[in-house]
Amino acid sequence: MVQKLKQLYADSLFRNSFYLMLNTATAAGFGFFFWLVCARIYSTTDVGLATALISAVGLTSVFSMLGFNNVLVRFLATSERKNEQISTALILTAVASFVAAGVFLLCAFATHNPTVQTGNVNILIAIFTIYVLANTLNSIIESVLIAHRTTSYIFVKNIIFSALKLTLVFFIVSIGFIGIVSAVTLSMIITVAIGFILLMAKFHYHPMFTIDKETIDETKHFAIGNYFGTLFGVLPSTVLILIVVSRLGAQDAAFFYIPSMVVTLLNIIPSSISQSLFAEVSHNEEGFMRYFKKALQHLFSFLIPAVLVIWLIGGYVLGFFGPSYAAAGTAPLDILALASLIGAANYLGDTLLNIKKRPGMYLFMNALNAIAVVVPAYFLAPYGLAAIAWGALFGQVLTAVVYLAMNWGLVTGSEKVHLKHDASFLQ
Repeated sequence: MVQKLKQLYADSLFRNSFYLMLNTATAAGFGFFFWLVCARIYSTTDVGLATALISAVGLTSVFSMLGFNNVLVRFLATSERKNEQISTALILTAVASFVAAGVFLLCAFATHNPTVQTGNVNILIAIFTIYVLANTLNSIIESVLIAHRTTSYIFVKNIIFSALKLTLVFFIVSIGFIGIVSAVTLSMIITVAIGFILLMAKFHYHPMFTIDKETIDETKHFAIGNYFGTLFGVLPSTVLILIVVSRLGAQDAAFFYIPSMVVTLLNIIPSSISQSLFAEVSHNEEGFMRYFKKALQHLFSFLIPAVLVIWLIGGYVLGFFGPSYAAAGTAPLDILALASLIGAANYLGDTLLNIKKRPGMYLFMNALNAIAVVVPAYFLAPYGLAAIAWGALFGQVLTAVVYLAMNWGLVTGSEKVHLKHDASFLQ
């Protein structure tokens, strides 16, 4: 048994997947406890508004990343200008963060979104903008660490983040939901500072305040496809909670967000394994089929038992937040868990397209998934939280069927995968 574990740990695909899963599982565990604490010391309305605003930060940060999160994983491994690529990504995404945050806030105020209806408007604007910036830079730093296949550092860094936000949230209860968001924002700022120190100390990164034109020319097609594809890719997880808060109210947003957070524990498995597969093949394209088969084996070996556990004890877990959370959230949780099982195949499909450098198809598939999830959820929202979850399941099934049809030859072994660079955005 010990020898088997040593062999697994020696496998960089498994090791980096393990640390990414451990990182996200630990963060989700801390997050679960964080929201459990918030549910006890803040009102349900404050929790609902905070979850909606934090989801908005996640969506706005994706607008800010400009596709550089995947660009760094795909190109940094073989680059001779690592410093220039990292600096270019950091500068451009920082500028984009301010623009994206401003656009979101203007839209939120113009539409009288409940998340911005507060007396502390200036504080809210400052916190939201800073949080978007910090969250974006943190994602870029983590992409650099994934590209270097050193995901253990991500785990340590995010342990610090989770512990900080859990501690700080006790000290600012008096300012309501802004207190929750402030605790998370300050913790993220400290985490980003640690990330910069790590890059400079471990990977000899030297900050440069210039934009490298060669980096942009080399990666622009890939970046554009990934940018818009990732925007569509995060819509299901971020827009659903915004649909709930706008159509059903803040309390239902809280009831829906907690099951969504629990399902995040499931989604870390395909997400982590797919990211590790992406990094491994970027270092060694010839080993694609070997890595892909191992990734598939690891994925469902972890995921199927995890889904069964959620179905067995998910309702009891929600009960820790209170009887109303369990009553309203158990059915959506069970449905979303099934959706995550189907959606795992879509993570691998996305990764395959990025490995093959097909940004146009990556964009198309993520747009298809977003539309298939969000549109049914919007129209089903008046029928309750379970109906929204059924809409999400429908979207994942439809996307998986299309991916399976696209890659049927690869799945059956009758087709070889080609990893040559595809310079056309529309391919």
